[in-house]
Amino acid sequence: MNSDRYFQEICRRVKPYNITTEGLKENGSMYFSYSGEPLCRVASDGVTYHFSEHLDTEEKKELCSLMAEISEETRAYVLAMENAPSLKAVDLRDGYKLLCENGNIVLAGKDMGESGYEFVTWQYTYDRKGVTLGHYYYNDYVGVKEDFAVRSDLINEHKLFKDKELQAIYRTLDQGQKYIPYLTFDQEQEILALKSRIERIAPKAVEIFKEEQAAHLEKPIFLVRIMAGDIEGDLLKVHKDSESNLLLHELMLPAPTEELQAAYDFGAKNETCYQTIKGIRYPIPVGDMAAADLNSLNESAKMIDRMSEMEIADLWISLRTHSLEYEYELKEICEEVLRPITIMQNNLTM
Repeated sequence: MNSDRYFQEICRRVKPYNITTEGLKENGSMYFSYSGEPLCRVASDGVTYHFSEHLDTEEKKELCSLMAEISEETRAYVLAMENAPSLKAVDLRDGYKLLCENGNIVLAGKDMGESGYEFVTWQYTYDRKGVTLGHYYYNDYVGVKEDFAVRSDLINEHKLFKDKELQAIYRTLDQGQKYIPYLTFDQEQEILALKSRIERIAPKAVEIFKEEQAAHLEKPIFLVRIMAGDIEGDLLKVHKDSESNLLLHELMLPAPTEELQAAYDFGAKNETCYQTIKGIRYPIPVGDMAAADLNSLNESAKMIDRMSEMEIADLWISLRTHSLEYEYELKEICEEVLRPITIMQNNLTM
């Protein structure tokens, strides 16, 4: 195997992870570092050696595991590309090599130099002199192999999960682990094992889920909509101002005092107002509450905002047995959920 091309490809792949290339040493290995400290070296045969004395954080340990995966996978396709014959097909530009074929499906690749590799699956034309219906995968050797296996009927497509499906499964497992009460130790370990498996086979799907989760945690707790209008039949007829704008006031909770006062002022200016409450961050059943006491609802939002995942699970269980009508009821339940930690904090300050 051309070790220069192999190391060049590894260096390209590790750039997004802020791993620095230290260059080749006399022993023929490529050395890598992270945050100014040695991380590992990769030999020309693909074996990765870690500098255990520098693995003082979980992040560095994960990066070392990642380096091992990258070096092994890169060696596989660089070696395969070197040994593969050229793919001869009508109207096909030069440079593609035949990596595999099964039936009338072809797996090919092309070395793009510093840009990496382009992989593609094609279907032979009826006379097998040309190829058509290409599925292109840029620098995605795993993806193209899966596509080849499915297109050539080596694997039943219906037995595979797509990334979106794995993302939904991962989300369900994550929520089950956090919010299902009284999980046994074995059940939780099974969930963790399944999550770990999805993290290995579909890292992009897991990354998207975590990004969505982070964005979700930045959302406010409640959206209160106060509308000036009258009920006609079963429908609300919202009044309009002189410029035909709906007389509507929206309030995100938790909110500062001046925003609460603005909502109260809006209600005072209009004879009849109707309110709706929507749980934004969590599916809390509060839609039928009166929303007359915005201060109490705001205090509840503040308490929910600082709750841990376990406390949110306890809150959800408590709400299942209550039909909330007034804001103070939600506030009382929140206080009950937070009571143990509140007592602990009070004792520490005494």
